[in-house]
Amino acid sequence: MTQQLDVRVAPETARRTPPRRSPRVLALLLLATLGAGIWFLTPSNVGGSTNYLVTVGTSMLPTHEPGALVVTRTQDQYAVGDIIAFHRDGLGDIVMHRVVAVEGDRFVTRGDNNALDDAYRPALSDVVGKAWIHVPEGASAMSRLGSPLSMAVVFGVLAMFAVSVAHQRQHPTQMRAARHEEI
Repeated sequence: MTQQLDVRVAPETARRTPPRRSPRVLALLLLATLGAGIWFLTPSNVGGSTNYLVTVGTSMLPTHEPGALVVTRTQDQYAVGDIIAFHRDGLGDIVMHRVVAVEGDRFVTRGDNNALDDAYRPALSDVVGKAWIHVPEGASAMSRLGSPLSMAVVFGVLAMFAVSVAHQRQHPTQMRAARHEEI
């Protein structure tokens, strides 16, 4: 005659398994993550509103040091205090300085490390975008990736990896709980 033990676990000590997400939910989460990455990372030269700039010079010290990667995004309007990147009067250069005043339809700008305002007053049409993300020494990381498209691919792969890891972590917990109930 075998004797069966009735083992019960008190509710406060029982492990609660996280709710299982369906593959559809995970796929939607992945698509939303990729969509957000594409939306925020697509460069303006291919229809996005993001620009990737590498700082050169010392005019924006200590805010932006040389070799930093600065990601800018276009805005509907810019205000005093914003750091903006703009095309300087017909030159191929893009300058990134802080807005210190607005004169009519023109911005008065100055580098944080400069004593005088810039002579050139950019118009809204000259502005490339407002500083959004600053990555110190980001120029070297950017050169390793090669292009913003490569960055988007890396971002997508990392997002898929994160969702996959989260999905795999749920299964062992659920299997342990199921085996515990069978015993």
